[in-house]
Amino acid sequence: MTKGRKHQFLMDFINSLKKMGTGSITKDIKIGDSWYEETLALVSSTKTYMIYARDITSRKNAEVALQEPGTI
Repeated sequence: MTKGRKHQFLMDFINSLKKMGTGSITKDIKIGDSWYEETLALVSSTKTYMIYARDITSRKNAEVALQEPGTI
């Protein structure tokens, strides 16, 4: 029996984590006009994955502004 839903994005995220052989992986994801830093972590005691997200839209907008000529 499989718990939860299988979304291709999450499956790719999990496969990346397995290939790296580490306990967590972080990626920046754009959804619409917003950016999120998402971290997928393996919880070894329960053999499950947890995903954490935080909104980094302000940071991404600031990075773009710094790259534009004449901003500094």
